[in-house]
Amino acid sequence: MEKVFFNKGYTDINPLQFGFQKCPPSHTWGPHIREYYLIHYVVSGKGRFMKKGFDAEVTPGYAFLIKPNEVCTYRADEKDPWEYIWIGFDGKVAEKLDGLKDCVFKVDGKIFTDMVKSDRLKNTREEYLTAKIFLLISNLFEGENHKKELVEHLAGYIEENYFSRLYVSELAKMVSLDQRYLTRLFKAKKGISLQQYIIDTKMKKAAILIKDFSVADTAKMVGYDDVFNFSKMFKKNIGVSPLKYKKEFKEIGE
Repeated sequence: MEKVFFNKGYTDINPLQFGFQKCPPSHTWGPHIREYYLIHYVVSGKGRFMKKGFDAEVTPGYAFLIKPNEVCTYRADEKDPWEYIWIGFDGKVAEKLDGLKDCVFKVDGKIFTDMVKSDRLKNTREEYLTAKIFLLISNLFEGENHKKELVEHLAGYIEENYFSRLYVSELAKMVSLDQRYLTRLFKAKKGISLQQYIIDTKMKKAAILIKDFSVADTAKMVGYDDVFNFSKMFKKNIGVSPLKYKKEFKEIGE
């Protein structure tokens, strides 16, 4: 179902279209270019959102943003096709969205389900949706601050728990986020993948510990049961094998 509104030319936020749809399997839209901002919120099912340099699955509770003049395609899953709600708009406040680096977001779904109620209104539909879009933009930018805090929290957790076996999948469960989404988020904020951050943290700590402990003991102390795997990672990150590193440090000390 799609509703196209009268363009009332509101300056800050100007609703243009709104709709919701249960898509058939593999239903595809695009490649296409919009001249306004368009946000889809996935209610159920899943699908893929694709644009230049980006291709990701989007699941319930998440929304994807299409900015003006972006060429993009989105496709419903062939086995579990998505149902989504969308809102299209423009305006000066809408242009704030250009500052967002991410295009897939965890959002408050109630904002979108409330939008559906606009169908009951006859004279104030655009005004009602304008208010909801303002709330949505606020939610997105508050979410950006939360994302920064989340990434810093995870980084601190890794640094404090370098001695444990740390898996990206477990960290994702710990913060209740999809693993692929968390991976993209962490790299966007830190400039390095979450997996590599874990390895780098462990190896930096290992480079300190190995000065006083054996290679085997150091490996265990940074969460590696396999000494061979630890040695391989150490050499890849530090540049020399742990034995050579230990020997060189000892020679400098003497």
